[in-house]
Amino acid sequence: MGASPNPGKKHTYLVAGVTSKKISGDYKPVAVRIDGRTEILRHAGGKLSPAFAKELKEGEEIVAQGKRSKRGVIKATRVVVF
Repeated sequence: MGASPNPGKKHTYLVAGVTSKKISGDYKPVAVRIDGRTEILRHAGGKLSPAFAKELKEGEEIVAQGKRSKRGVIKATRVVVF
């Protein structure tokens, strides 16, 4: 997993990672777009700002809810950080 700010938009971050298919278990690359409209929650409780994406490390898990484009970009409406 990797994350970086989107240079074209303030307070917008792109997180790269993988998702697995439920049936086959195959992994597929995805990107998650996090912006000011995204609700970001900790698993243990509490809210985070979109800037948390800068501090994500490889191996950390997030669950993103939102619509996925045909190119594999998820425009997140809600993210839970584990």
